[in-house]
Amino acid sequence: MIFGWGGSDIAPFSPGTSHCATCDRARPFSVRFVYQYAHFLWLFGVFWQKKYMVLCDVCRRGGEISLDQARPFLPKRSKPFMWNVGSLVLLVGRVPVILLG
Repeated sequence: MIFGWGGSDIAPFSPGTSHCATCDRARPFSVRFVYQYAHFLWLFGVFWQKKYMVLCDVCRRGGEISLDQARPFLPKRSKPFMWNVGSLVLLVGRVPVILLG
């Protein structure tokens, strides 16, 4: 497949348990990074509709939080490296081809 798109999420950290209004009991929660993406050759990609959410691990209900609230729970790189900078690499790689070409 040359190009495609989709969505995914990454659960980098579980901050512990809290009361879940849906389950009506203490449950474990996870901070999740939810996103949509498009890719070219599975190497070069772009993200959009990025959200950070705190979700109950049992019922998957919760709410959206800001990046500043999620930052303490995120690993240094929460997105695949080439998808994070892949568009830039593709663009920079095209410059010599255009100039010399």
